[in-house]
Amino acid sequence: MNIINKHILGKLIHKNRGNAKLLKAVIQLVGDIENSSWKTPHELTENRPDADCVYGGEFYFFNINIHRTLVLIEFEENGEATIVWAGSHDDYELVFKNSRSVIKKWLRNNNWIKKIGVMKDLMNIKEVENINRLENEFDLQKASLLERNLHLMIDESPDLKPIRKKLRELIREYEAIEWADFENISDSKIEESDTAEIIINYEQKFINKRKESIRKKLKGFDMTQQDLGVLLGHPKSYMSELINGVSQFTMKDLVIIHRILGISLKILIPTYLQSDTRERVRESIRKLNKPKLGLRKAELV
Repeated sequence: MNIINKHILGKLIHKNRGNAKLLKAVIQLVGDIENSSWKTPHELTENRPDADCVYGGEFYFFNINIHRTLVLIEFEENGEATIVWAGSHDDYELVFKNSRSVIKKWLRNNNWIKKIGVMKDLMNIKEVENINRLENEFDLQKASLLERNLHLMIDESPDLKPIRKKLRELIREYEAIEWADFENISDSKIEESDTAEIIINYEQKFINKRKESIRKKLKGFDMTQQDLGVLLGHPKSYMSELINGVSQFTMKDLVIIHRILGISLKILIPTYLQSDTRERVRESIRKLNKPKLGLRKAELV
C-alpha cells in the first residue's frame, strides 16, 4: 500500500528527538502500511489491532508508542494511505477531545471530508500533468492540499483519478528524497516546512473567506455563480477555478464584483505574496540596501 505525507511523521520525530521508542514505532507503522495488502477493515485490524476507525470506514487512529497518528486508509484497488495528523496523546486530547463528533468537525474544517454543497466546484488541475517533480516544501504543501481536495471530488468526477494518482506519485517521490531519513531531519528543513504550511493556510483562509463572501452576496441577489460569470465574461467552468482560487481574478474582475455586489476590496484583493514573488522581492530589497525598506510580516507570511 502506498503512503504519502510522511513529512507529518518526520516533523513529529524531529520534535521528539532522542525518543527511540517513538522512532521505532513510526518506522514499524510505515513498514506495516507499505508492506500491507489490506482489502478490508477486518484485514487491517487483524494486522494492526490498535487501529481505531473514527470516521467513514477509512479514517483510523494508530498508536505510535505513547503518541497517536490519524491515517486515511483507502482499501479499493491497490490501496492508498495518507497521513492526516500526528501528535502526543495530550495533543490528541486537546485537538480531538476524544470525541468522534469533534474528529468529524476537524476533518470537515480541514477539507478531509465533504462540506455539503461545496465540493461540486471543479478545480483547474490541468497543469499537474506537466509537472515532473516537486521542488520544495511549498510545492509539497500545495500538492498535498490539491490531492486532499481531489479525494473529495473523485466520487462525483471519476475522471480525476489519474490526476490524483499523478499528484500522489509526485508527493511520494519528493518525500522519498527529502523525508525518508526520520533520524536526520535538519532544523532548516523543519523551518522550511513550517513556513510553507503557514503560507498555504494563510492563502486558504483568504480564498475561503472571499468565496463565502461572494456566494453570500450572490444568494442575496438571487444570482448563481454562472450569472456572475456572464457579468464578468467568463464561462461556467472557469468561474469555478476563479472562485476556488486556483486561477486568478483580474483586477477588472474584482472591481466589477466590488461595484456590483458591494464587497470590500480588502476581502477581494489578496495582499499576501506568492512564493516566487516573495523571494524575488526579498532579493530586490537586499540589493537596494535600503534599511527602512521592507515588507510587513503578514505580506511575507
